[in-house]
Amino acid sequence: MRTSFVRVAAIAALAALALAACGSSSKKSTGTTETTAPVTTVPAATTTTAGSTTSGATVSLAAVQNPEIGSTKVLVDSKGRTLYVWDNDKTPGKSSCTGACAQAWPPLYVTGTPMYGTGVDASLFSTITADDGDKQLAVNGKPLYLWAADKKAGDATGQGVNGFYVVTADGKKIDKD
Repeated sequence: MRTSFVRVAAIAALAALALAACGSSSKKSTGTTETTAPVTTVPAATTTTAGSTTSGATVSLAAVQNPEIGSTKVLVDSKGRTLYVWDNDKTPGKSSCTGACAQAWPPLYVTGTPMYGTGVDASLFSTITADDGDKQLAVNGKPLYLWAADKKAGDATGQGVNGFYVVTADGKKIDKD
């Protein structure tokens, strides 16, 4: 019981942080700060997350752990972490999530040619270029993000938080909260 309370409190705190971080400002921070949130890249042969390298990175499909979503197959990164799109990304091919927002919702950056798992239609994907030149993977023109509060493969605790939604196999958001 105590563990559940602590987890709910932690998720609520992160949601509050994300709400503050994902305000209406879309200006990129001009200060230089080091981000401690995970930054994921999906290159052709390796994935880099916080300095570690793993072979065979792919964008795949998996069922996630969220009773609101059920057993729907959704997009995940090579480590099984759920991918999200954001309603505030109004301009196709451009991310509006910068600064503190990007710390709570790390962009799915790519290098090289991304690989796609069974059942994933590669034609749905493209890359967009961030202001700093990094390439972010997009599905149907919408940039893809991770949620810092998702701690293990299959978590989908960011569903419906501040306009971020889990993405189905056909690249569409699941908009039930």
